[in-house]
Amino acid sequence: MSIVEQLPKNWEMVPLESLVTRLTNGYVGPTRNIYVSHGVPYLLARHIKNNQIKFDKRTFISPEFNRKHSKSILKAGDVLMVQSGHIGETAVVSKKHEGHNCHAMIVMTPKAERLSGEYLSYFFHSNLGRSQLEQLETGITLQHLNCRDVKEVEIPLPPLEEQKRIAAIAQKCDRLRRTRRFTQKLSDTYLQSVFLEMFGECLDDFPSTSLGKVVTITGGGTPSRDVPEYFEGKIPWLTSKDMKGEYIFDTQEHITEEAIKKSATKLVPKNSILLVVKSKVLMHRLPLAIAKVDICHGQDIKSIQCSPKVNPYFLMYLLKHHEKQL
Repeated sequence: MSIVEQLPKNWEMVPLESLVTRLTNGYVGPTRNIYVSHGVPYLLARHIKNNQIKFDKRTFISPEFNRKHSKSILKAGDVLMVQSGHIGETAVVSKKHEGHNCHAMIVMTPKAERLSGEYLSYFFHSNLGRSQLEQLETGITLQHLNCRDVKEVEIPLPPLEEQKRIAAIAQKCDRLRRTRRFTQKLSDTYLQSVFLEMFGECLDDFPSTSLGKVVTITGGGTPSRDVPEYFEGKIPWLTSKDMKGEYIFDTQEHITEEAIKKSATKLVPKNSILLVVKSKVLMHRLPLAIAKVDICHGQDIKSIQCSPKVNPYFLMYLLKHHEKQL
């Protein structure tokens, strides 16, 4: 059953073009010579993150440039969407950003009587919204969206009050997510501080060696998705989405022994240290865990098997201590 088929029957699918009074994009030319030290704040893709606008007060344009590109001057309630790079990031323009301008972003002004800006912003983060945007992406080296294509995106349109209720729930989820990230960051910082306080001074008194001499590092692989039977076994198969704690007891997917024989994945023993090496999460933190069962993993993970000279728990916390350098 498709996502659309699961929507309530009274939710009409409506083209975005008919739900907005403005659908345009900011200036998309080179920026090298347009900035001034003071003037009109100019929003870039890096200022749009996690449904929020976070202007760093570093990019400004002259009033003359702003007037020349007046079609993208922002109003409170507009919805901004990043047009290239991290495509699909959105945010609703607040009053404090009214009158600002933007670069390489799609600007949408919802019809207030039909469409909630917050609902529209969160819609583009849903599976249905993202799948439509992915189909519209163009470009080889850098994916981007054309404004004229986005107007064809179809929006499920519940009553306005229901839109606001859905957006309010999504905002609560966002706050919880941000709180969780902050807590994780605080926890990691505290752990590093405790490790340094307990062992920092004495570490210099011990002999040192390179990591490769006392551990074995194992890569991963993915069994062919063209053979569904490979994923009907009982052997845990780990990907970065499973790395949500310091200990891994089970995984979302499981594979067969035949899958191991016919792919690059390997069965590694429990007490292996698991390290994410390929994921967007590495921009923020270094996910590490210890396997509490024998396990296989994908290519976005490396596993570390310690020699008898190294305690895996000690090594995991040592790696956490060096998180920023890694």
